[in-house]
Amino acid sequence: MPTANIALLTPTRQRTKWFERMAESAIATADEPDHVSIVVKLDTDDFESHTGYRELLRPNKDICKIGPTKCLSVLWNECYELIKDWADICMHCGDDITFNTQGWDTKVRAALEKFPKGIGACYGDDLLQHEGLATHGFYSKGWIEYFGKFCPYEFAHDFNDSVFHSIGSFLKNQGIPDAFIYMPDVITEHHHHTAGKSPVDEVYQLAKLRRARHDCSIDWRNIQPDLTKRKQDLLEHLKHNG
Repeated sequence: MPTANIALLTPTRQRTKWFERMAESAIATADEPDHVSIVVKLDTDDFESHTGYRELLRPNKDICKIGPTKCLSVLWNECYELIKDWADICMHCGDDITFNTQGWDTKVRAALEKFPKGIGACYGDDLLQHEGLATHGFYSKGWIEYFGKFCPYEFAHDFNDSVFHSIGSFLKNQGIPDAFIYMPDVITEHHHHTAGKSPVDEVYQLAKLRRARHDCSIDWRNIQPDLTKRKQDLLEHLKHNG
């Protein structure tokens, strides 16, 4: 069986050093780095980063595209469109994490083999939310194609991980545990400022400003009827379709 390809979808801005730390840790700890691709989206107005990020990426393996500033969920979806023909599984990656487990990619591929009908997700321990939230999960091509986008809903900020975790937890609670696998032995450490692991940089400050301008918890509540139906439909698909 061919080795499954893993794409790390990573919108980023003004964090060259952080991105370098993430990318180097991902490749250094992967058992099969040639089957891992880092997909980057940069903002058009982030001029200082354009050259820096490109110099960090591997030719003919990683992808970097520049475009207008958009909300993160849209950028994650655009990252997926750049790599969808190659990737078998995609990560909801960020520039403020590190891969701390040797062979993390092998463990992700092992989880992929367990997904029912190729539809499933897995996630490691971010040393912040632990099992409680799939902040940086890995999603199979079957999962993404079922929902039509990498991020099924495009929030102004936050809540992507809440959507992912809600879907996965529902499937697990309904008797399909292999569709949502927690891997405590895979450490994808989230160096978030709330954990005292990073400074409150301009990107975090912009996120705080977006939250002040728009309360996405309202959007989260509004999608619940649709999300509930889609979860139930997926459950029926996994249980009954041939």
